[in-house]
Amino acid sequence: MLKRMSEYSYYAGACLRLYPSHRQKRLIKKNADAARFVYNEMVACSKEISSFGSLNIYIKGISERIACLQERMKSVTALKAHFLWMDDPELDANMIANAKKNYAHAWHCYRQGETTSPPAFRRRTYGQTYQTNPHYHPKRVLRAELTNGSAGFRDKHHVYIPKLGLMRCKGSRKWMDKLFDMKTVRIGTMTIRRDACGDYFLSMQLASDQPFFDVLFHKEDSLGIDLNLCNFYTDSNGETVEMPVRQHLLERLKRARRILSRKAVSCRRKKIMLKNGRNYQKQRQRVARL
Repeated sequence: MLKRMSEYSYYAGACLRLYPSHRQKRLIKKNADAARFVYNEMVACSKEISSFGSLNIYIKGISERIACLQERMKSVTALKAHFLWMDDPELDANMIANAKKNYAHAWHCYRQGETTSPPAFRRRTYGQTYQTNPHYHPKRVLRAELTNGSAGFRDKHHVYIPKLGLMRCKGSRKWMDKLFDMKTVRIGTMTIRRDACGDYFLSMQLASDQPFFDVLFHKEDSLGIDLNLCNFYTDSNGETVEMPVRQHLLERLKRARRILSRKAVSCRRKKIMLKNGRNYQKQRQRVARL
């Protein structure tokens, strides 16, 4: 019988570099925008429900509106019935479920005091991200592995993601060899991400009954390290290490930001949108890499 992720003894994470095709880049952007829309729709429904306040008397129109919003927040079917474009076959169904799950987790963190504000709208940025999950057939799969799920590895250099298909990946050679040598490794949540530089990455949650790393031997000597803002760190022996300052990198960053500002002014003078300005986008990526 297959185990759940919570039933395993050891957990680890893996981050891989992805090399998608032009079609796969378009699908990643489409699913990331849909995930952000679902999250913002949950926030909008919650804000509208809270704006009505507590009703002391029954008002038919307001009560029906609240019931409709609550059903939309609970059911994916009601959400798809309201937004017909979400039936697009290129959208991942697990992406919608994970967006709703992230919204519920944001409320949980706020109620537990881990965050200072309730869930807010997510704005559009140059980065893109969404989450999906692999599925293991309970009758066909007796033991979860890296390669026998609906999503996961096909070999050390290729990974399969729903709706995206087969994609070339690259990771640490030692880490990949160790993962494929392990008998049982189950893949949990998979996060597809595009950073501001335009590079694509895949983060996976892994679980196994075998330890991912060798157990370190316990030594009698111990050392405490305190990281702070005044210096880099201070240990329990009283030794202090100053903050490493790379002045030449700071100068390069300042110079690159000034160039980026001038290119933004040039785009506004020519009445060109920043996302369509090629020189602006090239300089923006240089600043992001610094």
